[in-house]
Amino acid sequence: MDWAPDATPRYIAKYVAAGLAHSCMIRGFRGEGQNATVARASEALFETFNAFASALADDFAWLSASYIAQDSSVLLPATLPTDVTGLVGTAGFSKQDRITSLNLAAKSTLGSKSRLSLYGFNWTLDTNTGAAQEDFVLTALEDPNLSLAVNQLNTLNLPGIDGGILTWYPRGTIKTNDHWLRKVRSALV
Repeated sequence: MDWAPDATPRYIAKYVAAGLAHSCMIRGFRGEGQNATVARASEALFETFNAFASALADDFAWLSASYIAQDSSVLLPATLPTDVTGLVGTAGFSKQDRITSLNLAAKSTLGSKSRLSLYGFNWTLDTNTGAAQEDFVLTALEDPNLSLAVNQLNTLNLPGIDGGILTWYPRGTIKTNDHWLRKVRSALV
């Protein structure tokens, strides 16, 4: 079944990492109130990024947060996630690292799929041969940060667009973002 993008309430948090602005969206359950959606979603984003604090850019900061009610496209101000302190200096980030995301995937009990893309990690893919992420896949067995993040996401019972509970896979893919790659090629990054 196809769902309209506004079928559920949404929480969107914008952040800066390695000098670039990004955003993440977490869904709420259809019919759920704003407070419950914001609380669960902001906790999910804090727990996920905090699990990777030791690998996260030290300029990481939340910029804004919004709540959008179901069947609406009106953004309302919302509470920011709790601050996360990244521990990796941005001076060592290459352009490639700045535009590369870790993508976590999930599938709901009713069959819908979801993805959460995280930016701000210094993968050093251009120079670090032999690292676990060299094949552009990172598993929970290779990285305890990923294991912690996935466990936190699964504990929070986040909904998919279809209302089913998401199960997050214990792996992530590492991918250069096409939008940011065009900006690098145009010398805008």
